[in-house]
Amino acid sequence: MLQTYQLYSSELSELPEGRLLITTINAHSYNVAQHDADFAEALRQSDVLLPDGISIVLAKRLLSGDKIKKIAGEDLFYWEMGRMKNLPPNPLKGYQKTASALFIGSTEMVLAKIKARVAIDFPNVEVHTIPTHHPTKRSLQRRIIALW
Repeated sequence: MLQTYQLYSSELSELPEGRLLITTINAHSYNVAQHDADFAEALRQSDVLLPDGISIVLAKRLLSGDKIKKIAGEDLFYWEMGRMKNLPPNPLKGYQKTASALFIGSTEMVLAKIKARVAIDFPNVEVHTIPTHHPTKRSLQRRIIALW
């Protein structure tokens, strides 16, 4: 049930500093979670779970009366990339990449487009990707949950 998920209800600017496991939930991911216990657990164990879909926002309002707003994955992407873009260079690493981001999910084609866009707009951010169908995705989800 949707009530078992702690949805983020503040502004992106109010996210805590530091390393966070941020995931999004929309109608599709909610439905997937109903049939995939590992995926549901990954959503529940996130540091921040963003309501990325108006159907999730409306359902949460109807079920609990909570006034939350939709925060699209795209909004999070540009907000986080902007934060990472402004990080000072790390002279100890000897190269210009000062931040890294991991994108799990989607297709290889979409992930390649994300990497290409980040390379142009945010050249100091190193992007790592794991496609949805990748054989290590499920074990990686478990490891990410264990790390956090």
